[in-house]
Amino acid sequence: MTARVWLEDHAVVRLTGGDRTAWLQGQVTQDLSKMEAGDALEACFVKPTGQIQAYAEVFATPDAVLLVTDRPAIVEERVGQFVILEDVRAEVVQVGVWKALGLGLRLPGGPEVLALPEGSLGDYHLATLRDATPLAGVDYDDKTLLPELGPSFVGRTVSYNKGCYTGQEVLMRVHSRGHTNRTWVVLRVGGEVAAGDIVTHGGERVGKVTRASESGADGWLAATMLPNRLLQSGTQVQIGEVSSTVP
Repeated sequence: MTARVWLEDHAVVRLTGGDRTAWLQGQVTQDLSKMEAGDALEACFVKPTGQIQAYAEVFATPDAVLLVTDRPAIVEERVGQFVILEDVRAEVVQVGVWKALGLGLRLPGGPEVLALPEGSLGDYHLATLRDATPLAGVDYDDKTLLPELGPSFVGRTVSYNKGCYTGQEVLMRVHSRGHTNRTWVVLRVGGEVAAGDIVTHGGERVGKVTRASESGADGWLAATMLPNRLLQSGTQVQIGEVSSTVP
């Protein structure tokens, strides 16, 4: 689907100042060192203990770095706490954004986005389930470790080759020597299910649906946290009476 959806809980934070990129490099999980004007990528802010605080789409412009996020207060808080002598300033320049579906990363106010037909929040939820993008306050909270959010999301938002940033030590430890006990996954479901439904395996409760959406020819999709022992592709679990499959 190609459409635009209005997200009133998202905002655009504008970082300016000569040290903006170098400073942000020490705050987020993705490598910004090679970003040039016109580039875009995905990144996360995490706590020193590895829990995710905010997800952001990062856009480089000739005179600023723009962060599109549903947690603008986290960005402002980081600037307030950790900008000391650096030349960095943060300003929320837009509250509410038009998000492009089906075009990848696009500036929310760009003409290419505004030219798209208008979609619904249901379309947004389906698109984020299809591309395995978890949503704050729905699929995870401030106690969720970033590596628990699945290899697709982590692969897009984390660089394991960059220098130091807040939370790096924990993420590197999990990546190189350990693992989490659970992972967020989007199941392929054989019928209608809903948020709050219980997920079972062999009669044992193993998770709870965080959200679900009908996906046309693909049937239903449902997101949940599962124990890692069940993550092998093709594993069957139950949501009520409905059979579901780990992709």
